[in-house]
Amino acid sequence: MNPLQTVLDELKELEQAVRADGAIAPANVWVDTYTPGGRKTSYARKRSDRALWDGKKTKGLGKVGGDAHLDFEQSIKRRKALEEITRRAVSLQAMLDNPIWEPEAEDMEEADSRPVIIRDRDFSLFRSRGEKKPWRWEGCGRFGGQNSGDQRFTSELAAERDAAKVLSAPSLTIDQSEYVPPQAKKTAPKQKKPVSYVCKVQPPRGRVHVYGGEMGPGKWNEAALCGERPSSKGWQLSGLADIDCGKCERRLKEYQESD
Repeated sequence: MNPLQTVLDELKELEQAVRADGAIAPANVWVDTYTPGGRKTSYARKRSDRALWDGKKTKGLGKVGGDAHLDFEQSIKRRKALEEITRRAVSLQAMLDNPIWEPEAEDMEEADSRPVIIRDRDFSLFRSRGEKKPWRWEGCGRFGGQNSGDQRFTSELAAERDAAKVLSAPSLTIDQSEYVPPQAKKTAPKQKKPVSYVCKVQPPRGRVHVYGGEMGPGKWNEAALCGERPSSKGWQLSGLADIDCGKCERRLKEYQESD
């Protein structure tokens, strides 16, 4: 089967899973929070640029962190996931309908032997605001430790294509391998330490920090690389790997290079 078709089928399965997970927030509706004058308790509400609720543009969701608030935040995440799935599916379908190049039969056999590379499973994209937002990629899962190195890409698509090209390249055969004398010792490349992108509030309203390690149970209230600590509710895993804390960004390199 065409690798593009395989990925497209996986996207369709993912779409079904997202829809089965729960309600989907309407388009152009988001959540904001406010604290009434003289009170210490903050409240959440839906907001739209149109009057959707009895002639009003807002509708209350109760206290911040309450069930109604968190449920609606989750419905927004589902909406964003479906939007991204649709964007990718449209691109894949266009590539299937109008292929840029049709390989010969022998090329197809070679391509079928290569692994199917899937974004978010085999690699992820990220960029730094301090460098005019150039894109980079980093392998994960079976491709952990591989990355774009010193390369920077001006567009997300260029970075995605480079990652897929590098990670799906066939392994070297014996004839292509470099001869290593018996006395020579090979030093395994240093693996990058795992990090987690965390925030108190999801971007764009919240700032994305970096936590040194895998975020999980027992760690939700630990400090980020910059020393910042979360609110009483603990960190949230950021939906974007786009660091906008300058101190975290500076300390990330030191963290990766430390023993």
